[in-house]
Amino acid sequence: MKFALINGIKKTAKPSEVGICICCSSPVRAYCGSERVHHWKHINAVECDSWSEGETEWHREWKNKFDANHQEIILHDPKSGEKHIADVYLKPIDVVLEFQHSPIHIDEIKARESFYKKMIWIVDVHPYKDNISFHNDIGNAVYDCEHAYMETRFKQISKLSKQGKQKKVEELMDDDDVYTYFENIEKRYFPDYFKKKYSSDTANNLLNILEKEREKVKHSSKSLMGYSLSEEYKSRLQSTLYKHLNQPYLLMVWKHKHKRWQHANSPLFFDIGDNYVYRNIENLRYGNGLIVKKYSKASFVSHYKDRK
Repeated sequence: MKFALINGIKKTAKPSEVGICICCSSPVRAYCGSERVHHWKHINAVECDSWSEGETEWHREWKNKFDANHQEIILHDPKSGEKHIADVYLKPIDVVLEFQHSPIHIDEIKARESFYKKMIWIVDVHPYKDNISFHNDIGNAVYDCEHAYMETRFKQISKLSKQGKQKKVEELMDDDDVYTYFENIEKRYFPDYFKKKYSSDTANNLLNILEKEREKVKHSSKSLMGYSLSEEYKSRLQSTLYKHLNQPYLLMVWKHKHKRWQHANSPLFFDIGDNYVYRNIENLRYGNGLIVKKYSKASFVSHYKDRK
């Protein structure tokens, strides 16, 4: 915990201090070592908030993006008497932000969402960053995702065939649903990708042809007649280059994806350790892909801090 009560006032941990837990009112002691963030810990083993996890630098960094009077707020259900410490509670808009670093069980994901009602998950995926890639060149990325899934399906077919499970083999052999699904994903999230890519490729080819002809002219007595382009037209061609990569959504491929997060119903953002958070828009039905939308951390924090 970042805060404990000393003389009824919420205080951060300082060496040698003893306080009272803000949730269960049991004694807590300040731990202020050099390797871990300064925090409060119960002096005796007690039943406090079962959802509480060890505080990390990542937790503290996120909490500190918000005002102290919004951090570690006790919320309780008057009917059941159940209470928990919300990492950040934005009272003006009645929204809880939960910063999740450790693995979490599906049942607890559902329980927290049920208890807090309006909440947002921010999940630390930095430890898994080597297994995560982002793609805006969707044509190739979706194909790779589809191909990887089909390879897995073919392995399943081979295994089931050896086991003599012909009916299941026949079901898996019908792969029209897979191709139709990925086509629909492209249409839904990247409707103008292929049109823009065609324009970009055409512009790139024309500019390359012009550049090659210019190089030839440098070393001969020929003129550039027939290959001349106005500066305005060249500028227009250059403006279309790579526009297909400016997409509002990205395909996030997470090898060995933590599928527990497919059960989250509240808004879910991934923090990979850069300057952005990536909102999970849709889990792909096949394979390890997700459709995500990127937001700068600064704009994310500002959006929620400034709402009244």
